[in-house]
This record gives sequence, C-alpha cells and structure tokens, in this order.
Amino acid sequence: PGEDIATLDEYRETTYKLAAESICTEQLKQKRQYDKKVSLNRPEIKEGDSVVYTNMPKLKKMPNTKKQRKYIGPYTVKRVTNSHAIVSDAQHSQKEKKISIDIV
Repeated sequence: PGEDIATLDEYRETTYKLAAESICTEQLKQKRQYDKKVSLNRPEIKEGDSVVYTNMPKLKKMPNTKKQRKYIGPYTVKRVTNSHAIVSDAQHSQKEKKISIDIV
C-alpha cells in the first residue's frame, strides 16, 4: 500500500508539471495573438490631431437610438498616454476629457 501512494504522488506531480507547462505555453500563444490584433487596430494619435469618438455605449442604454449621433466630436488631442487621450472640443477649449484610445 505504501508503494501505491508513492507512485500516485509521483504521477500527480508529473501530471501537475505537464499541465502547468501546457497552460503556460497556451497563454503565451493567446497573448501573442491578442497583442497582434490590438496593435493592428490601434490608431496612431498625436497631439494636435482632430478626432471623434463613438457614442455607442450611451446608445445602447437609450430606447430610441435611430436618430442619435453615433460619433461625438470633433475634439482636438491635447496629450496622449499609453491608453488614453486627453482631448478638448473647439467650442470649450478649457474643458478637457480623458477618453480611451480604443474608442476614438
């Protein structure tokens, strides 16, 4: 009986290591695919660019969305970070908004 338990423990550890390696390999593959997709779809935005951004999250909450504007803007980009752009509209240049670059 003692040998059976030792064999089972050894088998469990081996299986655990194989599973961990397999998970790590698959996560790396998924990360590469995601990064490739994101880098292709991400717009290049610089300071001074004129942009509009989608109004879709708000549209989904409203009942009659046929006549609603799908885009808001134009805005002028003031600063750019990795994931956000600080923008202001032409009429109210003092009011700044932080928006996600993915929705620009």
